[in-house]
Amino acid sequence: MSDEQSESISRYRETSVQAFYNAVDTGKIQTRREQVWDAIKSLGKATALEVHRYLRHTHSFAGDSHSITPRFAELRDLGVIRESDQRECQVTGEWCIVWEIVPSTEHVGLAVYHRCELCGQLTGRSRRKLTPAQKLEKLKKQTATLQAKLTNNEKEKETDQT
Repeated sequence: MSDEQSESISRYRETSVQAFYNAVDTGKIQTRREQVWDAIKSLGKATALEVHRYLRHTHSFAGDSHSITPRFAELRDLGVIRESDQRECQVTGEWCIVWEIVPSTEHVGLAVYHRCELCGQLTGRSRRKLTPAQKLEKLKKQTATLQAKLTNNEKEKETDQT
């Protein structure tokens, strides 16, 4: 796929992401987006309505859940939260997406979306493309992991044979 078909979902920059983490680290939680992030962090993993309930109790939030729902997509597109799994919501009893925090050490960049080359329709969403240096670093880590697994397997075989 050519670069013309991959577009950034939002105008966020890496400096925005760093500023977000800095605001969190220094305790300057002010925006609704930051409050949603803080709620997820406090709850561990949570559905959108669980976060809404938490905000109503801890931040005297009077708005409805529709005012925080867009914050989940924004935070996901920033790369600071992710969908972890699905389970029954403690508020509604319905099967829902569960969100979790992405630690700053695991942040991989802003999300991008992909369009069909023929019709331009949105076909998928992924993380930003890695630079060649980032790809090389990722391959090195994967290779090291595989080598460690092979070494462990060989040691287990030796142990089993003795």
